[in-house]
Amino acid sequence: QPLWTMANLLGTAVYGHAALWRGLGRATIAGAAFQILIAGFIGALFGLANAYSVRLANWTSALLVGLASGLASFFLCHDWLYGLISPLIPVYAPRSSALIAHLLFGLALSRVTSIYRAMQPVTIFSS
Repeated sequence: QPLWTMANLLGTAVYGHAALWRGLGRATIAGAAFQILIAGFIGALFGLANAYSVRLANWTSALLVGLASGLASFFLCHDWLYGLISPLIPVYAPRSSALIAHLLFGLALSRVTSIYRAMQPVTIFSS
């Protein structure tokens, strides 16, 4: 299968079932934009949920929270959201590779928290 299969699958929300057989095109762009929107929303929720606890967490707890967020986003997307958007997505979506992708997304979220913890406040003016 081509790399843009999942993007075309998400593009069925806009272009209907014909997006599955079109190949690389407008449906791919629409599906990729939809995926970026979902990932951005989940990342923003993760940031809001961990805004105050991020400085207290060590790297293992940040990793566990990130992986749990990736797992939760997998079940939220595949078992609820995609079915609302288009009935074709839950039927044709590859669950095993999507689970791995969501866990990698959670790993990236945990890495952002460790980068945030490493940042030091900068003083521009000193008295």
